[in-house]
Amino acid sequence: TPTPLSDRLLGASSIKHSALYSLRAIITHQGRYADAGHYIAWVKTGIRERVSNKGAPQTMWLKFDDEKVSLHPEEEVKRTAGGADGPIAYVCLYGRSSALAEGIKEAHQSTRGVDVY
Repeated sequence: TPTPLSDRLLGASSIKHSALYSLRAIITHQGRYADAGHYIAWVKTGIRERVSNKGAPQTMWLKFDDEKVSLHPEEEVKRTAGGADGPIAYVCLYGRSSALAEGIKEAHQSTRGVDVY
């Protein structure tokens, strides 16, 4: 007989190999129905710009809206949380954060002798 899923997941949090991921891109949808409305792609860049004289630099995102491509602050991307007829994050794409993972790997190796990937 097959092993129940709950038994296979037991102890999964103690797996020695793990990774950190960061949000890299979002596809948003604006409209009341999935087969109608408008889709926009957002891609995170390595560019940081000060949006206002008083604010700290923000990560900038490329917005692909049909044939228009423009640069926008991360604060605008955060507004894709949805609500009413506003845009909602429809698909979120993540990538491995190697720099963060390497820092954790070093910390774990020096304290526990555990490899983190």
